[in-house]
Amino acid sequence: MARTFRTLAVLLALPLLLATGQPQLGPEEEVNRPKSPPDPEPGPALELSPRASERLDRLRSSGTMRVAISAEQSIYEEQPDGSIVGVHYELVLQLAELMMIDVEFVPVEFGEFFELNGVVPPELQTDPEFVYVPDLLQACEFYAVAMSPLPRRDLFLDFVPLYPSRLVYVTRRDRPRVSPDAFADSTFATIPNTTYEQWMRDRFDMSSTRVLEKRTGLALLEAVSDGTADATVADANLVLAQLARFPELDVYPAGGPIETLSWATREDDPIAEILTVCLDIIRERGVFESIWQDYYGSPLTDYLRILSAS
Repeated sequence: MARTFRTLAVLLALPLLLATGQPQLGPEEEVNRPKSPPDPEPGPALELSPRASERLDRLRSSGTMRVAISAEQSIYEEQPDGSIVGVHYELVLQLAELMMIDVEFVPVEFGEFFELNGVVPPELQTDPEFVYVPDLLQACEFYAVAMSPLPRRDLFLDFVPLYPSRLVYVTRRDRPRVSPDAFADSTFATIPNTTYEQWMRDRFDMSSTRVLEKRTGLALLEAVSDGTADATVADANLVLAQLARFPELDVYPAGGPIETLSWATREDDPIAEILTVCLDIIRERGVFESIWQDYYGSPLTDYLRILSAS
C-alpha cells in the first residue's frame, strides 16, 4: 500500500478539520521519515505482579511472541519495497524489546479478530451472554488493533488503552452532509461487527438505507470517494492518516463521545498487565510521541487538542 504524507499546508489545516469540516488542502508532497523508531533505552526492569512475571517467563521460554495485528493503515502497512510501517507495528517492536522476546506478526483483517472456527459466531448478535475465545487468541498472545472497548466485547476480552479517538462522518463535498432526513434512500459503507456499523444502525432508518460492507477503513474512504457509497463513519485518526489522498471528501464530527482505542487480550490474561507496563515506559521516554509524529506528521499533543475541541 503506497504511503502518502501531507504537506505543511495540510498540517496547518488540521485544526479546521473537525471544527469546520472544510480543510484547505495543498498539493501532496513526499516527506522522508525514519523507517524504524528510536532504539529502546536499556532498563529498568519491568515492575510486574508475581502472576504477570510468571506469564512473562513462560512467554520468554517459548522463544517468540505471536501478535495478531490489523492489516490497516496506521497499524500495519506493507510497502512496495517489502518494508512495514505503522504506529502499532512500531509500538509492538518497542515493547518486544522491553520484554526481551522476539515477535512474529500475524496480519489479519478486522473481522477475523472475532471469528470462531473460521466464522464470526451469530451468537454475538443474538445472545448478550455469549462468551468465547476467538480463534486468533487461541494462536496469538494479543491483538494489536485500534479496538473500541464495547461492553459486549468486555465479556470475553480485556483491553489495553492506547489513544483516544472519536467518530467522524465522511461524504463527498458534492453530497449533502449526513443527517437522518438528508440520508434517506442512500448507501452507507461500513465494516460489519464494528462501532461504525452500530453507529449507523442506531441513527438511521435502515429500511431506507442500503448497506455496503467493506473490510478495511481505507476501503470505506475509497467507496465514498468513487461514489459507490454516499457516506461512511470512521475513527478520526484513521481519516487523518489518509486525508491528503482524498481532497474530494468532506469530513466532520459525528457527534459521539471521545473513546479510548485499545489493544485486546484474552479475558483475565496477565499479559494485559505486561503490555500496560511496557506502554507506560514507552510513553514516559517520549517514544510513543516520536512514533506518532513520524507517522502522522504532526505531534500527538496537537491531535489531542483537535479532538477535544471538535
